[in-house]
Amino acid sequence: VGESFGVYKTKLDGYEYDFSFPRTEIKTGDKHTDFKIIVDPFIGEYKASLRRDFTINALMKNTQTGEILDFHHGIDDLNNGIIRHTSNKFSEDGLRIYRAAQFAARFGFKIDESTKQLFVPNLVQNLAIERVHMELQKVIHKAEKPSVFFNHLPDEILAVHFNNIISIKNIICNALDNLAK
Repeated sequence: VGESFGVYKTKLDGYEYDFSFPRTEIKTGDKHTDFKIIVDPFIGEYKASLRRDFTINALMKNTQTGEILDFHHGIDDLNNGIIRHTSNKFSEDGLRIYRAAQFAARFGFKIDESTKQLFVPNLVQNLAIERVHMELQKVIHKAEKPSVFFNHLPDEILAVHFNNIISIKNIICNALDNLAK
C-alpha cells in the first residue's frame, strides 16, 4: 500500500501487519499530502524512528537478531497504555491529532499531556475530510467505546471538522457507545 511511502502490508498467523521502510520527509506545503518522501533503508534506525508518530509505533525489530529497538520508551508506553509523540515531527501532520484520539478510543489508552499540548487547530485546517472520516470509521467499527475519540479532542479541534456536534457531543457519544456494545 502506498508504494511511494514505503509501507507494505502482510498477514501472518491471522494478523495483519504494516511494514514501514525507513524514510525521510520534506514538508512542501500545508496539506497532509504536501511532502516529498524519500524511502531510504540506510538512514539508520534511530533517525527512522523520529518520523514515527507515537512511541508505540516507533518500536522496531531487528529481523536478523530478534532484538527489539525502543528508542523512545515505547514498550513502557505500551505497557502503561499511553499515546505519546516521538518528536516535534508530530506537528508536521495534523492527521496525527485525530490518529491519537482514534488509538485512544480503539485501545483504551490515555494521551500524554505533552502530546495533547500539540493539538492545535491550525494543524487540522487543511486536512482532507476523507482522511478525517477514515480515522472516524476506525473508531466506529473497532472501538469498544467510541466516545473516547471525541472526548480526547478539544472543542477547538472538533470545530474544524465536527462543528455541528459540539453542542450535542454528549448525546452523540452516548449513542456511539451504545451502538458499539
